[in-house]
Amino acid sequence: MDCLGLAQEWENDQTLRARMREDKRLLMYPNDESYCRPNRVNAVTNALVLAPVLKRLQKESKNRLPHLEHLILEVTNLYQKCGLSTGDRAPYKCSVELKKLTGFVKRRTQRKEFTKDMSYIAKKFLPVGFSNCFCKTKVLRL
Repeated sequence: MDCLGLAQEWENDQTLRARMREDKRLLMYPNDESYCRPNRVNAVTNALVLAPVLKRLQKESKNRLPHLEHLILEVTNLYQKCGLSTGDRAPYKCSVELKKLTGFVKRRTQRKEFTKDMSYIAKKFLPVGFSNCFCKTKVLRL
């Protein structure tokens, strides 16, 4: 999957940029956890970050997840643009978490297992063709 330009898309979103500068991280997750686990709650919380990645994933013919190296470059670029520290392997950690979260949403899409929250992500952020996949399926509890 082509990741070039993700940092620019994320930075153009004022809500996401303000949230990053306030919380000092790209992905939001509960403070009692040490990393962003790939689950429904975190997918909904990070919908602003996932939307551009999922749109690109939709355009990918084989639906392959992004390469980690390219994702690290884009996250590092975004961190630098927002004035966040890139030390302590923060971009690497964030990139791995983002890839796992994207894989989680992709698996749920392929299995047609969605909750109302995930349907919300699709309706709000994804193009019509892809969001139909979320909305036409039965709602399951995860």
